[in-house]
Amino acid sequence: MCSSDLDRVDRIYKNGGTKAVLDEVNNMKTDYVKSIYLQYLLSTNSLSAADMAEVANDIQSMISSDYEKGRLLESFSSKYLGNAVTAKAFLEAVKSIHSDYEKAKAVKGILHQQLTDEQFTAVIDITNTIASDYEKAGVLTEVIEGNKISSGRFTEVLHASTRIGSDYEKALVLKKVFANGVQVPESVFGETLDAAGAINSDYERAGVLKNLASSDIKSDANWVLLIRATEKLNADYEKGETLRFIAGKMPASDNIKDAFQKAAKTISADYEYGRTIRTLK
Repeated sequence: MCSSDLDRVDRIYKNGGTKAVLDEVNNMKTDYVKSIYLQYLLSTNSLSAADMAEVANDIQSMISSDYEKGRLLESFSSKYLGNAVTAKAFLEAVKSIHSDYEKAKAVKGILHQQLTDEQFTAVIDITNTIASDYEKAGVLTEVIEGNKISSGRFTEVLHASTRIGSDYEKALVLKKVFANGVQVPESVFGETLDAAGAINSDYERAGVLKNLASSDIKSDANWVLLIRATEKLNADYEKGETLRFIAGKMPASDNIKDAFQKAAKTISADYEYGRTIRTLK
């Protein structure tokens, strides 16, 4: 970083304040020098919420480099992101980043706080623009860990997870949401099973189904749907292991038992079938 640039921005700030620096940024040609001036403002840590929103807007519209955008957005103090106007401008700037890595890193800057519904939707929208399964799953897992997941938010996370191609990363997100004690809305229970069914790996799919079995399933109909989904596992071991896990969780109603028996009969290996059917009480 050139000391002459720092000296100059320091003089401009002392003489004219934030507005003078922002006006000067408009006259700069390179991202590098613009970033020096904007970084200077951020380092003062004394900007108003309106100033911070303007800085975020300038980052979005005036900085082309994904690296410079990401570096500047990382400098946003958490005390400013609690302001709705600033947070909105920040998220819009993040969305303008093309690099999956820089975008994922930048958006995580707001995930330390409880998001409003509007911010939650904006974060999910940003996540949906990330092509990398690894980066997308990383953002979603942090969103789940740091926020209360209501029925509406569950649906948003579920839809985002279906955009993940990797079996491992998709299963990671789905298991994470169940691990946080989230109630699966009745209206999307079937859709949740469809998302699990889109996982090709029997091991990963079985893990998701077992996590779903540990959630608070309200109706017999949904237990039957879960058991039928288990039938579609190809490997006898994973199918038997999952059914045995479900047996320890499911209610003892006749229609659920009947569905369980039918699913168990799809196990080809005698040993796995015997172990599984004996768990039925």
